[in-house]
Amino acid sequence: MDQYLTNGTARSIPIFIFIDDEGHEVAKWGPRAPEVQERVSDLMSKLPEKTAPNYDEEFKKAIKSMTTMYREDEQIWSDVYHSIQSTLR
Repeated sequence: MDQYLTNGTARSIPIFIFIDDEGHEVAKWGPRAPEVQERVSDLMSKLPEKTAPNYDEEFKKAIKSMTTMYREDEQIWSDVYHSIQSTLR
């Protein structure tokens, strides 16, 4: 697992590893489709500095917004699907 950490540290964001019948890695996907990463980065860039008194509250709002986006935005699903397909070609 440690060879697939996101940004070298995070275990919380999934990485998909595709392995052939002989156990060789043939593709790796993740942690996000580029279009999804752009939206997440935009959302997180609007947070105040971590030392700001309202950071925790705003961070929780951002996570809630991101969770809603993942659950309800069909464009996100499509972006992920097409990104995985592209990885496997």
